[in-house]
Amino acid sequence: MIDNSKGQNNNPFLSLTEEQLLSLPGKSIHDSLVQALLNCKDCKWEISKSDTTHYYTDIHKIRNQAFTYNSYNFGIAIIYIKDTISIVELASDYKDNSDRMWKHYKGTLPYGLNFSMNIETAKETLSKYSCYSYGRWTLCLSGSLSIDYNGEDVYKSKIETIQLLKKYH
Repeated sequence: MIDNSKGQNNNPFLSLTEEQLLSLPGKSIHDSLVQALLNCKDCKWEISKSDTTHYYTDIHKIRNQAFTYNSYNFGIAIIYIKDTISIVELASDYKDNSDRMWKHYKGTLPYGLNFSMNIETAKETLSKYSCYSYGRWTLCLSGSLSIDYNGEDVYKSKIETIQLLKKYH
């Protein structure tokens, strides 16, 4: 459960452990941890739904109605399909394609990553995992981790978003 004893009850993501964060993709939206996050009033969730095909890896595509919870002020998006979380996206400070400004996600990041890492450092940090990189994108752990960078320069480009994806077997 979420620990609000540190006086951080306005941002429930600050108290998530790495294990809790990594457990979110694949969880039911009825799970108590998920409910605590989705019911956060200070998250100021903007909820949208779409009926589009979502591509999670090169070999998996799903066409269903997806619901997206965006918390621009906390730098996180949660996407679920059929009551199951499919994607958790963590953002650094950046402006998306619709000119929305995402604030920096301040919770624990997985696998020792941090948003100030360039492409080369992120690849070194993830070297013990099976990863594939192309340009400004890295995919790891059989498609359950995706990283997007703010450019293609391996030394200057920083992590822009980290996506934790539900594993499909």
